[in-house]
Amino acid sequence: MELSEIKPARKWLMIVLLAFFGRAIANVPYLREVYYDQVIQALHITNTQLGLLSSAVGIASLVGYFFGGFLADRISSKKMIIASGICGGAFTLWYMTFPYSFSQ
Repeated sequence: MELSEIKPARKWLMIVLLAFFGRAIANVPYLREVYYDQVIQALHITNTQLGLLSSAVGIASLVGYFFGGFLADRISSKKMIIASGICGGAFTLWYMTFPYSFSQ
């Protein structure tokens, strides 16, 4: 189906949904800053250790951007969006149960 064949209402719905979910998933890694004390308490770590974990997230993101660009050239955008949405959603659901999953 060509882009010109899609109805305008559906195009706008897709844009709104992509923007909403893109922004929502981009905020998940930074929840550790919002819930700083709770993350430290749940993981039983120090401020320095959380800082090192934050550095590791930055380095992993940098490496991931390189491979993401490589994959984006070779895999369909539609498949990439669906796969990243499913994986991101699954990890976010796991992250939501974080204190509970580590306390047992």
